[in-house]
Amino acid sequence: MAKKSKSEKPEGYVFGRPPKYRKEFCEALVEYFDQPLYIEEEVEKMSASGAVKTVIEKRANDIPTLEGFAFEICKVAPETISVWGNTHPDFSKALKMAKAMQKRFLQVHATNGNYSASFSKFMAINNHGMRESSHVETENTHEVKGYGLAFDLTKKPDEL
Repeated sequence: MAKKSKSEKPEGYVFGRPPKYRKEFCEALVEYFDQPLYIEEEVEKMSASGAVKTVIEKRANDIPTLEGFAFEICKVAPETISVWGNTHPDFSKALKMAKAMQKRFLQVHATNGNYSASFSKFMAINNHGMRESSHVETENTHEVKGYGLAFDLTKKPDEL
C-alpha cells in the first residue's frame, strides 16, 4: 500500500486537520433520532404453576441524544455537533428536526410515566427551551387604613 505524501490534500483543504464533517451526517442524524417509541422484547415468565412461558413485552425505547450521535456515528465531541449546526445550513435543518423528534420522545414517555419526572423536567428545560412558570395575580388598589389613604395604581399621576 502506497503511503500518502504530505503534499496530497483533500479538495477545499486550506490548512490544519481536514474537517470530519460530511454531508451524509445530515441524513444520518435524522435516521439516528427516528427511532420507534417502544420496542418489543421476548421475556420468559413463570406462571403460578411453575410453567415457563415466553411473552412479548413492550417497553419504552431509550431516548436518542446528540451525545450518542456524536460518539457513535461521527466519532467527535458533542460540541462539534453544535459547531456544525452553526456553520452548515443543511446540518442545521437536520439538527432542528432531530431536536423536535427528541422532544416528542420525551413528551410521550414523560406523560406515560416511562421516564422519571425529575429527569424529564431537567431535559425539557435544558435541551428544549421549555420552562416552568407560575402565575401570580395582584390587586392594583392598596389601602393604608391607619392614615385613611387609598392608592389606585391603575391610573397615571396626570390622570388623577
